[in-house]
Amino acid sequence: LDFRDVSLALQTDRAFVLEVLECSGLTLGYMSQELRADAEVVLTACYRTPLALQSASWELRSNRDFVLELAMRGRLDFQSVTWELLADKELMLELVKHDGFGLQFASRELQADKEVVLAAVVHSWPALQYASGDLRKEKKTMLEAVERCG
Repeated sequence: LDFRDVSLALQTDRAFVLEVLECSGLTLGYMSQELRADAEVVLTACYRTPLALQSASWELRSNRDFVLELAMRGRLDFQSVTWELLADKELMLELVKHDGFGLQFASRELQADKEVVLAAVVHSWPALQYASGDLRKEKKTMLEAVERCG
């Protein structure tokens, strides 16, 4: 189903839109700006396909609560989150607790932040590869990471 080929009446019918997004989250990219700014619509799309967040409004992609909600559901596409949020230590601490690999998209400062890195590594040991080189060289930090994972 190509969403652009359906009638305007169906394109604006909320129930129809939600059904379509349950089948194909990427269809969000063909929907109106109003629908791309609707939290329920975008959550539905992201539940099916996390990459759908790329088509969401800037307001949703920069909304701390919305981004955290997606992370808690395991449906966050970190690449679609605004830079401001990826540099927010408090938020990134929460996000990497749900997906340690999110450290890859954190700001350089947060990739060098011991607290953020340890939170990520506890969730997923391989996330350590995204920590700053200096932090990976600190024996004390690496021992603490191993202890927390054990």
